[in-house]
Amino acid sequence: MNGQRQSLLTFCLMNSSEAAVTKFLPKSHLSRVIIRDNLSAQRLYEMETKASDKTKKKMSYLYDHLKKKFMTDQLRKLGSWKRDSMNLRQYLNSTGVQGHSILKKEASHRRLRGRQSASGA
Repeated sequence: MNGQRQSLLTFCLMNSSEAAVTKFLPKSHLSRVIIRDNLSAQRLYEMETKASDKTKKKMSYLYDHLKKKFMTDQLRKLGSWKRDSMNLRQYLNSTGVQGHSILKKEASHRRLRGRQSASGA
């Protein structure tokens, strides 16, 4: 019986607080308008976040694609340079010119120029 009284009391309190709220509200459908406006704002927010997530996903795929393309282009260039280098070495070997001696002379000239610019500074 005590539990029944307590639930009846809380029911009455809830009804009285609702009555107080409705008493102070204007005689319009303002609460429904506010709720509807909140729901539409929430829907808009969800749509915007969904669009943002979709854009992030697309950009991630694009980034991965461009990264992969860049790496394959670099590997292709490296392979091309190696082939060109091998062709040049074969040509120099067939003509009797030692390619590595030319490269050594060029490197020594660079070192000499570097020393001269360092001592001149």
